[in-house]
Amino acid sequence: MFWKLFGTYGVLVVVSVGVLGAVITARNEEAFRRSVRLSLENQAVQLTPALVGFLRSREVVDAPEINRYAKLAGSRITLIAPDGLVLADSASDAREMENHGSRPEVLAAKRDGFGVATRTSETLERPFMYLAHRVDGDDGVVRGFLRVALPIETFRERAPEVRVIVWGGAFVTGCLAMFVAWVLAS
Repeated sequence: MFWKLFGTYGVLVVVSVGVLGAVITARNEEAFRRSVRLSLENQAVQLTPALVGFLRSREVVDAPEINRYAKLAGSRITLIAPDGLVLADSASDAREMENHGSRPEVLAAKRDGFGVATRTSETLERPFMYLAHRVDGDDGVVRGFLRVALPIETFRERAPEVRVIVWGGAFVTGCLAMFVAWVLAS
């Protein structure tokens, strides 16, 4: 009788703690992605006044200011004309980059003001989270897009730490629950 009760309770505890650990891990990773998106959105809004002049000029430039702002923000910065022409990029030569008008984040920003996409960079061949911000002039005409991006490695570096904490807590909780079950069943 003891082993039957203890075994049943043990399976129930292991399954419950496992499901709870998986849900907490998934929610935490989603919350982290949302916080990164919000951080990118804030960066784009704060950088717009400083960089809007480059969008007005509509000329492809190799601007050290873009690199300086990118370094300060800790993000990749790309300035894109309304037609998709890349005017400046902090990680690559804009003159060698293809038109970005069909990129998902730019299409979404054209429609909604902001657009987000997580995908592999065609230029750098690394996965990034991109956020594009539509920059409108005082007359309501679209001046272009300011895009900021963070490499996905940023997420992956943090994920193992969170998983260790969640699953370590789940393991300790499971062990304590099994000990309580053993004491009650005896």
